[in-house]
Amino acid sequence: MTLTRFFTMIRMMVLDSSFLFSLFHPRDANHQKALGIFAKHCAEEMLLTDAILFETLTVLNRKLGTAATLAAYDQLMSNSRLQIHYLTEIQRKEILTEFLKQKGRLSLADFSVVLACKTALAKPLSFDKDLLKQIG
Repeated sequence: MTLTRFFTMIRMMVLDSSFLFSLFHPRDANHQKALGIFAKHCAEEMLLTDAILFETLTVLNRKLGTAATLAAYDQLMSNSRLQIHYLTEIQRKEILTEFLKQKGRLSLADFSVVLACKTALAKPLSFDKDLLKQIG
């Protein structure tokens, strides 16, 4: 099944690392806000690209350590509403092309969120203002 066809079948929210970091880091300035947003959207289908998963786990591990990272990973994997999308080679090339054309400072992982949102006509769960501006 293609990513486009998959997304058109299910309406979902696309998770970004800025949101996930805030959700799992109790001392983050947006933690309470993230908890509230997650509670509001927890019944919806959610999509997480492999690039965002890896980025989130890396940042959590650097900031909070292995135990907190493992707990966050376990929580994500136990969420029945969450689907992880492993990017295809074609999608990775598209993301790289967009990344190299940008005038801003978004990461490659951020462009996986942009692609997923635009393909699915979905909304991101993100606190990254530059990312939100890119999605429009």
